[in-house]
Amino acid sequence: MHPVVATRFSVRSSTWQTPFGDEQSRQAWMRWRAELINVGLGYCISHQSTPFDAAYLLLAEGDEAFFEKYIDSSVFRPVYIPAGKESNPGLRKALSRDGFGSDVLLSRVDSDDLITADYVERLSRAALESGMPDQWFVAVDGQRSDLRQVQSFHYVNSPFISRFVKNRTSESIFRNHQNVTELQPILLEGVLWWQLLHGSNLANKFWKPRPLEKQVRGKSYSGGLSEFQFDEFNRLFGFDASKLIGVLGREECQ
Repeated sequence: MHPVVATRFSVRSSTWQTPFGDEQSRQAWMRWRAELINVGLGYCISHQSTPFDAAYLLLAEGDEAFFEKYIDSSVFRPVYIPAGKESNPGLRKALSRDGFGSDVLLSRVDSDDLITADYVERLSRAALESGMPDQWFVAVDGQRSDLRQVQSFHYVNSPFISRFVKNRTSESIFRNHQNVTELQPILLEGVLWWQLLHGSNLANKFWKPRPLEKQVRGKSYSGGLSEFQFDEFNRLFGFDASKLIGVLGREECQ
């Protein structure tokens, strides 16, 4: 089994792209985001208890010099996607080129998210236990934080999607996670991820907490807000959160 992770970074497709249109703003955003991914997700990927065999970062064609200058190439392998094209065909070509044609445990993670140090370990165990040749997985339990407050989530449509691909397939790992339950995935429970709340992350926010008596299995819900704890963060991810706090604070200067 080959655990592999893929992350979209600066793709210009019809369905997904960076939030800024003009090139000067785009480059400023990318430089800040590169600092964030190197300190955050890049660290998480390179310090797994069970390592990934490869981590792919998907960028737009034309961003080759940017990758060489700003991205940690000891962690990420670049995949350059032509403007207007979707991410999945380019990712499939990279997997085939690098010898990952079968028995691939493929995960997607966003560039401003974090995964716990045992993410691959727990995912690999679930894939082996499933015994299924082509099975989807969703990590449903995680947290959102602005590094001042934290909220726990049970998110059945979580974007933390993985798939154990026994044989080469044209199926997409980058798909609308809002309908992922239609794939009948195996749900991985227990905290496995964090979504960082920051200025240019427009999709995620704290939710209104749902009382315990109204929490229903099979439905998404959130807990109450609690104070951010440095020790708990370090236990989950293995590094000092102050590095992230510094990077997030610089976003407002972009």
